[in-house]
Amino acid sequence: DNIVYDDDVIVVDDVAGIVVVVVVVAAVVVVAVAVVAVVVAEHQDYLRRYSMDELAKLTPAD
Repeated sequence: DNIVYDDDVIVVDDVAGIVVVVVVVAAVVVVAVAVVAVVVAEHQDYLRRYSMDELAKLTPAD
């Protein structure tokens, strides 16, 4: 069989390999979501204050 795969595509022959890939991807996604959630939670007050300041600047002071 002369099957040509793209370099970006991960070819996994066995089910165990597929399971490992899925688990790794899921773990990466979970970690990324957790990090984003923590950062957002920590910066929520700052972002709210910042956006209020920006709105105040945009709104004419008349």
